[in-house]
Amino acid sequence: MKYFLSVLVSISIIMAVTATTTALTIFIPDLLGFEDDVDIVVSPNREFMVVPEESEDGSRGRVKIIDLDPATGEPLGILFEEDLIDSLGYENGVDPIIKQMETGDYLIMLPVEKENGARAMVILLLTDHLGTVIDRVDIDLGDLGFREDVDGLWDAYEGSIAFFPLESENQSVRGVLAIDVSNGDGDWGSCRLLSTDGRVGPCDSCEAAPWLPNLADGMDPVSYEAGDRLRLALPVITPAGSDLFLLDFESDMVVIPPDVPPEFLDPHISVKDLNAAGPRPLAFPGYECDVDIVLLDPGQCGMDRHILIPVEDSGDIGDLYKIDQDGFALWVF
Repeated sequence: MKYFLSVLVSISIIMAVTATTTALTIFIPDLLGFEDDVDIVVSPNREFMVVPEESEDGSRGRVKIIDLDPATGEPLGILFEEDLIDSLGYENGVDPIIKQMETGDYLIMLPVEKENGARAMVILLLTDHLGTVIDRVDIDLGDLGFREDVDGLWDAYEGSIAFFPLESENQSVRGVLAIDVSNGDGDWGSCRLLSTDGRVGPCDSCEAAPWLPNLADGMDPVSYEAGDRLRLALPVITPAGSDLFLLDFESDMVVIPPDVPPEFLDPHISVKDLNAAGPRPLAFPGYECDVDIVLLDPGQCGMDRHILIPVEDSGDIGDLYKIDQDGFALWVF
């Protein structure tokens, strides 16, 4: 439920300041309201915050960028405010993303969607280091929007690609959107779309991917470097049950001109099929909604890169799988 007071409390907690509710409302006037589980996000160095707003009936959406005092977190004023066109708002549980680029600028990624799923977009706002918008790119996805509680992400190792899992309202069309989000040499915003219907238009490069199954409920993907490429690990539901698909993209989008999109490296890998004939076959009975897979990064835990996959069968039997970066099962617990 969209309780204004609870959101203000959340803002206070996130920013770790003692500003009063009155002070906040002075600098954030006329708030429409908020969409379930869509977070307010703060830039890494606390220069500004992005406030995604939506009216109770979903008929109106808006975004504000609020200037912050980095030392105290206190709101200083509105840097940017825009009503979203065509009754666009936000999909439940799909958060905005803020990424700091090599130049020190920030890129804000706003996944927005009409209440009935008839139209969706990813709005990219490029700001300077203080949060002032200096450029933008709009990627219009038509009726191919976002699955509830399935977030997008950007690669945390080189910071060169953002990924958004996509699914139409009736789940009849699925897709993956890859976006160049590195502006070290001035190029950013070019994108590549994989979709089951092979639609054209949103990006310079679109490719049919009829093999792409439904997204798993509430399960976020992870991405990581695998040699000379970026690998997206996507939790999915196939006709044969749950699975984890590994999708490969060229890792260095920065050096690729906008008119030459990154290659999609076929085939994709089904982790379930990959291990079927091995010593540790993975049954993949199912996923529990909102219990995510976990990427173990060598920089974080001093080991080779692995993925932990929690799975469950009707709530009675649970397993924990550990796979290496190539998808091979190391153990089943």
